[in-house]
Amino acid sequence: MLTLDSPFATTKPANTPAATFNMDHQWLPFTGNRHFKQEPRIFVAAEGMHFTTHDGRQVIDGISSLWCVGAGHNRKPIAEAIKKQLDTLDYATAFQISNDQAFQAAQMIADLCPGDLNKVLFPAPLGPTMATNCPSPTLNDTSARA
Repeated sequence: MLTLDSPFATTKPANTPAATFNMDHQWLPFTGNRHFKQEPRIFVAAEGMHFTTHDGRQVIDGISSLWCVGAGHNRKPIAEAIKKQLDTLDYATAFQISNDQAFQAAQMIADLCPGDLNKVLFPAPLGPTMATNCPSPTLNDTSARA
């Protein structure tokens, strides 16, 4: 999260948002980057279904950050579960090996799906995949059954 007192903020006078943030190094896909730099829209925090902009306004996240945070932002139980997992095992590849939590998560997802749609694939990155509701081609492609 980039805040106004962040070490990543520029030392230019903060008379406009463009002067406050150094935007020279991030390219934003599907965005007119030159126009964006003239009138930037920058979020610095989020809670529930709202973002907070760099100038303090609250904005509703109407697209759940493009479907990756359907449960809302900064949910304490989710953050605590993520922290617990990071403290135990942050990541393990699924190439000819796996981990206990992946098997448990796959069973929980399969239990939510109808009928015999019970095979789960966790591609990387997980964000967009995990945020997609069942049924989904990734979760229930019957042509790829083991």
